[in-house]
Amino acid sequence: MCHLFAISSSAPRTLGPFFESLAPYSETESPDGWGVAAAAAGRTTLIKEPRTFAAALRAGNGAVARAARTPGDVLLFHIREGSVGKNSPENTHPFRRRALRRTFLFAHNGTVPRVKERALRRLEPAGDTDSEHAFLSILESMPASPAPAFARWLKAAADEIRSTGKFNFVMTDGETLWAYADTSLHWCRRKQAADGRRGAARTERPKRTIVPPAKRTVRSVLVATCPFTDEDSWSPLEPGNLLVARSGRMQAIL
Repeated sequence: MCHLFAISSSAPRTLGPFFESLAPYSETESPDGWGVAAAAAGRTTLIKEPRTFAAALRAGNGAVARAARTPGDVLLFHIREGSVGKNSPENTHPFRRRALRRTFLFAHNGTVPRVKERALRRLEPAGDTDSEHAFLSILESMPASPAPAFARWLKAAADEIRSTGKFNFVMTDGETLWAYADTSLHWCRRKQAADGRRGAARTERPKRTIVPPAKRTVRSVLVATCPFTDEDSWSPLEPGNLLVARSGRMQAIL
């Protein structure tokens, strides 16, 4: 099966520290491609390859190295087991599209083949996966609603697609992270100290006073197909639940 991992953080961070823990899944269950999407300061970065992630990591692949150090306030990671569509860049997750003047990023675990019965009116798929078709179907019917109303709408739309197969997904517009559970999705919170800097204190003497770096707390919400770290306290999302996180804080579970 495919594996999902996503982070919503209060400050930009990278996925590199998690890569070694995630790589084994790509050899045993998800060998058909990998991808990273990062969103920060209104910009998005998408890096993906239709090859086994563990092999790319061992080889010191340039794309993997770039993905490991790409920062984001929201980060999505996907390793693919191809069930619909050939191995190609177009069929490799995450997917990125514009809608309602926002850039959305999306990755899916599961199979919803009947979703292709839904006609797309405006958006043309780049590949031939059911995952991308489901994503575009959501974008085409998406209302321009305020955040709370939008989350309720997204859950209802996901419930409908879920009735046709298996539909675990993570999605972001660069600010909010939405994670929808069907068969397997877990989440946890993290708090980490990060070093910040303060300016030197002024005195009447010409010598500058050195002030120790100030420390601040970086908050994160992590979402993954299954718990893969020992230091975190993971909780399962119930089937049909939609998690909403923003700036490293949980907003709601619907």
